[in-house]
Amino acid sequence: MVREDNVEDRRDLRVIKTRRNIKNAFIQLLRENDFNTITVQNILDRALINRKTFYNHYQDKYDLAEQLIGEFFNECTSFFELRTGHFDDMENFLNHVDAVYKELYEQKDLILALWNIHTDSIDFYGRMEHLFQMKYEEIIQGGDIYGGDVKFQSHLFSTLILSSLKYMLDSNKVYTAHDIWNEFDILYHTITKVQI
Repeated sequence: MVREDNVEDRRDLRVIKTRRNIKNAFIQLLRENDFNTITVQNILDRALINRKTFYNHYQDKYDLAEQLIGEFFNECTSFFELRTGHFDDMENFLNHVDAVYKELYEQKDLILALWNIHTDSIDFYGRMEHLFQMKYEEIIQGGDIYGGDVKFQSHLFSTLILSSLKYMLDSNKVYTAHDIWNEFDILYHTITKVQI
């Protein structure tokens, strides 16, 4: 007699494998095609599954995209937990950032795939941009820094982080926090030498 919990475990494992297969097929398609041109049939063909199997897990490609985005935000929470004033020194801070980068590099294909989805209801980049702007405003409200146009600062902050992240993930090089800090330092010293 087969134990019921073993049957349930195998069923759960099949569900996990099927969902992973669908997601991987979708990510590959997003890296090769515009989201608007991808059909459910394209996903079925790439994942080698039938239509019924797909619809057992997702309503459509929009639902699949939304679930992938939701999972990313749930799994990469440390990337969005920006902290200030809690590090003993710069080395401690850069080590924390390196741990965050490691998490992001592990999600590289997913991030770059989702980055290209722009519809009326789905905008991965826009959600990240909004989140960083809110985080910056939280930092300002919780600190001793005042002055200037906070909305403009938060826009600059989110743009700087996201454009840096995009460049890092698009590159064949794996960047460390020390690498990025060094590039910012060079940029700062270059700009301060410019005579306007």
